[in-house]
Amino acid sequence: MSIREEGERASDSVLRPRFIAEKVWCPLCNDYSHLIKSANAAKLASVHRRTIYRYIEEGDVYALKIAGKSIRVCTGCLLKHSQ
Repeated sequence: MSIREEGERASDSVLRPRFIAEKVWCPLCNDYSHLIKSANAAKLASVHRRTIYRYIEEGDVYALKIAGKSIRVCTGCLLKHSQ
């Protein structure tokens, strides 16, 4: 049994990022967080950009692919991981 409001389509239940102002819901942090470019994330964490991609691949840091190849990284996950 599916719980849907009247007029809601099945495609509406697909998980999509929820935006609040400039923050996005991060399922790893369970909080709204800012997203930054992978290059800026590498500078913030004082690691190489490839290390950021490894964090993403291992599931340690939440990331979204924006407009093709551009990746944005959750600052909350990144800061928790780098501590």
